[in-house]
Amino acid sequence: MDAQVDMTGAPARTDYRVLVTGSRVADPGPTQQAIEAQFDSLAAYAADAQRDVIIIHGGAKGVDSIAHEVARSRLFTTVVEYPQWDAFESPGQAAYARNVLMVERWQPDVCLAFSAGTRGTAHQMAIAGQHSIPVREIQVPRV
Repeated sequence: MDAQVDMTGAPARTDYRVLVTGSRVADPGPTQQAIEAQFDSLAAYAADAQRDVIIIHGGAKGVDSIAHEVARSRLFTTVVEYPQWDAFESPGQAAYARNVLMVERWQPDVCLAFSAGTRGTAHQMAIAGQHSIPVREIQVPRV
């Protein structure tokens, strides 16, 4: 039996790519609980669909680091795209460029945004939306 192919003739992906974004100022306790709940749902989906989950994040403190540890405990593959600080005049430019890179390079299936109302998270959600990636925003409190 032939493998499934997409409309371009390439083999269909068997992984499920999840871009995680969120704030460095999110309250760690409630944020971890929210991430665990979402990742438990992902684990159930992946088992039913026989797909591997890949968690993509930007390597920042806060949501990214919590998501990384929770992903590892669920045996998900993790991908970290750090900003290229030296390539830009300001940290903000490097972080925004990294946000675009994560979407364009990894082509996630969904974006989970653990939002504490920060500009960086809003930017990542906007970039995902511009690339027709569904965004699920989960409100988390600030510290």
